[in-house]
Amino acid sequence: MNGAELAARRTAAAAVLADYTRAVATADVADRALWGARLADMLALLLAELGAQPSGAAEQLEEIRLVLEAFDWEFSDRQLALEEIDRIVNREQA
Repeated sequence: MNGAELAARRTAAAAVLADYTRAVATADVADRALWGARLADMLALLLAELGAQPSGAAEQLEEIRLVLEAFDWEFSDRQLALEEIDRIVNREQA
């Protein structure tokens, strides 16, 4: 998902929340049930997208975690670990 798509989804979610906030004060039980279903649908869409499109930062953190987990703190060269972490962090910028 690029920045424009994310911004559009945020705008849509904000609009749904604003509509809900305005409507819930005067909504009856049936209207609240409809709003509950609408909000559940929006959350399902959001969670599906987050699951399908892991953020680059989360992927980088996972790779860095794996480097640190494999690192032998007593015998390994710290410079090599730092260079690998630098490669992971700066890979997207190249």
